[in-house]
Amino acid sequence: MGDRAGRYRGDAALGVNFALYFYAARGRTGHALGNREFLTYLSIVAGSTVLLTAILYASDAGGSPLTAFREASFQSASLATGTAFSTAAWSSWGPFAQIFLMLLMAIGPCAGSTGGGLKVIRAVLLARHAWQEVFRILHPQAVTPLKLGNRVIPERMRGAFLGFFFVYVALLIFGTLLVALHGVPVGAAFGSVFACLNITGTALGPAGDPAFYAALPGSAKALLTFFMLLGRLELFTVLVLLTPAFWRG
Repeated sequence: MGDRAGRYRGDAALGVNFALYFYAARGRTGHALGNREFLTYLSIVAGSTVLLTAILYASDAGGSPLTAFREASFQSASLATGTAFSTAAWSSWGPFAQIFLMLLMAIGPCAGSTGGGLKVIRAVLLARHAWQEVFRILHPQAVTPLKLGNRVIPERMRGAFLGFFFVYVALLIFGTLLVALHGVPVGAAFGSVFACLNITGTALGPAGDPAFYAALPGSAKALLTFFMLLGRLELFTVLVLLTPAFWRG
């Protein structure tokens, strides 16, 4: 239990924006504790732990309440941060828990951390933008600037996170098609691209088995390696390198 608790703390710590550690080291803990993304990240991990604990205990998949809590907390932190350690076969936890954990992997940790995925800040802004559009339909005359805390999000930044999300979804779809061209079943193709693009190291279904990747042809492995690079470098960094304008400049 102690070893797993230590790994849990380590996994959760890796999902924090490293700039906040700098502020904390300089004695500016208030800045770190007041960071909206950091607080949202902690809420997501804590909320996921509570929800998955209840699911595991209710389904008898987690055994005792303590065992269910231990497995749920560890997998929530591990998959949200992309460290991909496993203490249980979460692929057998039932459809809801599996999809929920995949959502955690897609959201990822904080920006400026070691993990992949969309990042918490983008997920928060996407959710607020979606709600803002619904609010505007209900109240077309209302002036509703997009905010994060007390900060108004400029249009340029709004375009940036919407563009990132569009490219992220497009790469998932396009990558799945390319991997499927190698004779891989669609579900396994999606799982492998999802795992590589989010830098999770594990996935649902066949793509969660290391032997799956060993059996892939070299071209499929090269493609998935490229998607890992895209996920690691925040998509646009790599895509810009592929444009002729970059090399001409």
